[in-house]
Order: sequence, then C-alpha cells, then structure tokens
Amino acid sequence: MLAGSSVAATVSAILVLAVAAAANKYERSLAVQPDNPQACWALHIVCRACNNLGLVLQDLSSLRPPAERPAYLHHSLSKFRRAIRLRPDFDRACYNLGTVLYAHACALQEALLASQEQAEAAQQAGAASGGGRPAGAGLSSPTTGGRGKGQQLASERAIQSTFAHAAQYISLAYAMQPSKQVYADSLSAVQRLLPLPWLRSGPLLAVHPQTEGTPGEQWVPCWFGLDHNGLQAVRPPTAFAGQHGLPSAPLPIGFELADVVDARRVNDPSLPAGAPFWLGLRSKPRGVYLVAADEDDAEGWVDATLLLAHLLRSGRLGGVKAALAVR
Repeated sequence: MLAGSSVAATVSAILVLAVAAAANKYERSLAVQPDNPQACWALHIVCRACNNLGLVLQDLSSLRPPAERPAYLHHSLSKFRRAIRLRPDFDRACYNLGTVLYAHACALQEALLASQEQAEAAQQAGAASGGGRPAGAGLSSPTTGGRGKGQQLASERAIQSTFAHAAQYISLAYAMQPSKQVYADSLSAVQRLLPLPWLRSGPLLAVHPQTEGTPGEQWVPCWFGLDHNGLQAVRPPTAFAGQHGLPSAPLPIGFELADVVDARRVNDPSLPAGAPFWLGLRSKPRGVYLVAADEDDAEGWVDATLLLAHLLRSGRLGGVKAALAVR
C-alpha cells in the first residue's frame, strides 16, 4: 500500500506541474485573444483537470501518514482554487472545495474531542491512584490549566472558522447553480455555519481612512463583513469586541462589490506582517491592500470577493441573497 501510494504521489506531482504549465499557457493566450474559442475550450479542459487533480490529492491524503496529510490537503485546495479563479463559474470545483474543507473541519473536531476524552481519562486515573483525591487535584492537563483552556478555545475557534470557510464555498456553488438539488441540500445543512448575515467575516488590517495616502499611513485592525453588496468594516461580534485592538465602533471603510474588478494575493515586505491581498477597484486605479491573519484566511477573502463580483456581473446574486437570508 505504501509503495503504491508513493508511486501515486509521484504521478500526482508530475500532473500538478503539467496542469499548472497548461493553465498558464492558455491563460496568457486568452489575455491576448479573449475570444479565442480554441483557448477557451482548452482552458475549460485545464480547469476540469485541476478539479479532478484536487480530488485525487484529497484521496491520496488518506493513504499518507497523519503528519503528511496537511500538505496534501493544502495542494488539493490549491487545485480547486486554481480552477475557480480561471473559471469563476465553475460550480463543481467551488462545491468540491467546500466539501473538502468541511471534511477537514470534521476531522479537526473529532481529533479535539479525542484529546479531551484522553485528558479526562488521565484525570480520572490520576484521581483513582491518588487515594481518593478530588478529580484533577494536583494534576496538569490541557483542559484544566489556564494555558490549556486558551489552547482549547483557539482550537475550537479554528474549527468554527474552517466550517464557516467550507460553508462559504458551498453557498457560492449554490448561487452559481441554484437548481442543482445537491447544492440546495448542502446549503440547508451548512447555512447555520455562515457568519450571517455575511458570507464571510473576520478581522483584517486596513489603512485608517484619516491617514490614507499620507506618508504616515496607520494600519488598524477592523472587523470586516462581506456580502452581496460589498466588503465593509462592521461592528465585531460580542465574543471578539475589544480583542486584538478591534474598535468597538466600525471605521468608515468599505468597498462596493460593483467597484471590484480584481482580487489577488500579494507579497510585499512593506506591508504589515500577515497575509496581504489586493483589491483592484474602478474608483481607485492603484487599488487597496488588506492584511489577513494567515494564508488560508487571505485565500478565502480573495475567492469570496472574486466569485461574488463575477456573480454580480452575470446577474446571479439572487442565489447569494437566498443563502444569506436569516431564517
């Protein structure tokens, strides 16, 4: 089994390089000739290959040791993302991205529950061998110490964020093809995981409006919400109010979806630490920069913004509004 999985991993690595090269080739061709039917057809094939490769990598991860699975998951997600950024109407890749993230969140949740059960069993065993001492007396465990409680809370929030991330893509797939029953059923199952009324929400670093364009630009943390109207600074949830320097009242920072023409990850050492991304705006030729906490968070913001902008241009925001309706 291991030998076979090693061969499969090698083959998948070769396919990754081949698909990436083909995608770049046809993307450049379409940039020069947007109406080239041959390039359009070829790009469609490449996107399907990216989607299928993402599924293969996800399957391969189950054959690898636990320590290697996160890398396979990362590569799997990157293939789905490549497909939907080349073709923002590719609902199948968007849906697969959501279901793979959902399965990952479930695995994280199961691992956390298992570790809690092990800690509780260790406490009970220690109490039994300690001559009737109260459970947990004189013991140190991940669930009893202050540091352990902080780690547990961080793990729970990471799991909640991953579930919300998964629900984002499933909702967008539904918006692309609301007539597909599997998307509608999946949306019903995951809608409660969204940060309603937003498709996506969370902390980002942004330039304070009063210092924008000045030599002394000041970066401040804000809680942002993204929906069918656009991206804007909003009041943080009660659980996060006052944390990480978040202002209790939202700053006047916002970008209408109709103004967005592009979104992409950037690597600029002059920006604050974190995972920056750039929004191309019609009203601001130079665009704006925002900084997320990590790469996965930034990728999620970029995908959601790009796909929402595409749905707006294609007149299909009805599905988004339905997905975000508080029931």
